[in-house]
Amino acid sequence: KAQYEFEGQRLRAEEIAREEVSKQQIEIAAEAEAERQRRIAQGQADATLAAYNAEAEGQQAVLEAKAEGYAKLVASAGGDAKAAATLLMVEKIEQLVARQTEAIANLKIDK
Repeated sequence: KAQYEFEGQRLRAEEIAREEVSKQQIEIAAEAEAERQRRIAQGQADATLAAYNAEAEGQQAVLEAKAEGYAKLVASAGGDAKAAATLLMVEKIEQLVARQTEAIANLKIDK
């Protein structure tokens, strides 16, 4: 009877050991999957951030170029900002007149 009980305990111990190994394998696989997903998410976040940074740098460059151009325009107008603004408006009048002419031509007037 003692040998029978010993054999039962040994079998239970083996079963517990197998279950523990299985549990650890599942935990390791779950941790690996979680880490994989974290790395994917981090990569996507890094890519998004890089895109936003590139866009911001591009906008910054455009704004700096415009500011430099306006500064040169004001300087060429003798430092008079109003005269520089007038020069800009004169430059745009041709486009404004063309658009107004197009708008008037597209009006449908009932006769």
